[in-house]
Amino acid sequence: MNAPGRLRQIASILSRYGFDDLAARLGLVPFCGAIIRRIRGGRSSDLPDAAERARMVITDLGPTFVKLGQMLATRPDLLPADFIREFKKLHDEVPPFPFEQVKQVFLSQTGRSLSDVFASLDEVPLAAASIGQVHAGTLLDGRKVVLKVQRPGIAGQVDVDLRMLRWLAALLERRVPMFARMNARAVVEEFRRNLLRELDFQVEVANQIRYADQFVDDPTLFVPRPVTEFCTSRVIVMDFVDGFKVTDTESIKAAGIDLKSVVENGMRIILRSIFEFGFFHADPHPGNFFVMKDGVVALLDYGTVASVDSRRIDEMTSFMLAVAASDVDMLINVLVDMDVISDDTDVRILRADLSSLMGQWRGAALRDVRMDAFMAGVIEAARRHSVRIPADLLMVGKAIAIIEGIGWEVCPDFRPVEFIQPYLQKLSVDRMLDADKQARSLARVGMEALGLLKEAPYDIRRILGRIRRGEHQIIVRNAGDRDAFRHRGILVNRAIFAFMFCAFFFGSAWMIGSGDSTRNAFGVLSAVLSGMAFIGFLWSMFSFRGGRR
Repeated sequence: MNAPGRLRQIASILSRYGFDDLAARLGLVPFCGAIIRRIRGGRSSDLPDAAERARMVITDLGPTFVKLGQMLATRPDLLPADFIREFKKLHDEVPPFPFEQVKQVFLSQTGRSLSDVFASLDEVPLAAASIGQVHAGTLLDGRKVVLKVQRPGIAGQVDVDLRMLRWLAALLERRVPMFARMNARAVVEEFRRNLLRELDFQVEVANQIRYADQFVDDPTLFVPRPVTEFCTSRVIVMDFVDGFKVTDTESIKAAGIDLKSVVENGMRIILRSIFEFGFFHADPHPGNFFVMKDGVVALLDYGTVASVDSRRIDEMTSFMLAVAASDVDMLINVLVDMDVISDDTDVRILRADLSSLMGQWRGAALRDVRMDAFMAGVIEAARRHSVRIPADLLMVGKAIAIIEGIGWEVCPDFRPVEFIQPYLQKLSVDRMLDADKQARSLARVGMEALGLLKEAPYDIRRILGRIRRGEHQIIVRNAGDRDAFRHRGILVNRAIFAFMFCAFFFGSAWMIGSGDSTRNAFGVLSAVLSGMAFIGFLWSMFSFRGGRR
């Protein structure tokens, strides 16, 4: 469908579900007013609430918008709770496309017919969704596999819809204050990047291989390996997973598998991938979570993954520990460190709100605390106070919440918080005691400091140039020769302390990272001296300021 036709369709669907005002604000009524008037005239006035109607609109708009709604369902920082509940009901299950089209796509992508590769392939798909569908089969060498084929024409439809969404987001930001506060264009841009990656099956294959490699020494997880010679941007052939859905508890029990071990392994795998590797499966829902007949956990569908760097991991660890411990002061400090509290936020009111929320949980036994509900409350409070929780942190929360929900459903004896809290506490201590990590952190800070030093001459010249042009003024107050002499002495002391700090700092970073035990010992001593020099530097600064007063 072309852009004008898509606009007409969007306008008619909005009107059908009672969003005439929104259509008018978007300028769609003049564009196709006759259609809207016709639909409006035949429409019942007995309509559901706005959240439910919004879900209906998204469903009728098709796969791209359904994907957007599913993404928004994970963003309680952007939408009220009633919209989140409705958007969680969105599913992109669609009728399967004909098997003849499977043959055509495979041939066009690989240059081979199905019979050249498969000894057998089921014509009835295992699953069909908006992006693609999956068929079970056997390769000529006897290996059991699945074939995932992208739905014909979906890329073109997504392209049109994404252009529509970017245009609509810009309009909504200008004309509807709520969408301006939401930063609708940034949300759509994030969604666009993720969806385009999902459309490229080669990205999914790369994710699959990377995930398998980082757990190569973990016997509790099976990641299906792709058969790369038959994988393209629209086709994936990978190992078949012979097992049970995690929610099929009767079959799992009948196979003699301990359900508590399964959910503990699943939780540990997700936590390790987040906090140890910084690369995690962002959608481990029950349809992607299988249990093999030997009790090994299998995760499917690597189209939706996320990455976080080491700094963010540290912040997330502190955030999750604060939530698990109901420590409001720690949580506020983490939010400040993340730099997510806006100038409009009254921190005192935010703190009181979070304290009230956490007070509801402090009286409960640790084993009865639902992390997903608790996190939802924290995020809702953040949304009310204009605290923008980072998207990667929300994805972490979503992944953990999904596994937690599975645990509560299939194994009532499993208590997620009792598992998560000690894991994060141990991880935090281990990271603090990790000499290599600390050396890398020192080196990173050292490089940043070196960068500042390298830029200093340029910055000084720029400031002097502005002074010459009259853009800046220097006000000098004469406090007498004795005071001036004392101030010069303090400035010299500051320079000496700064030099000592830099010398000891870089020396300690080099020696700790060298791997030699003797150098490590001297590196620790140098780090201590570096800290003492830094304290002296701060003392000289404050003494100087005190002298000026």
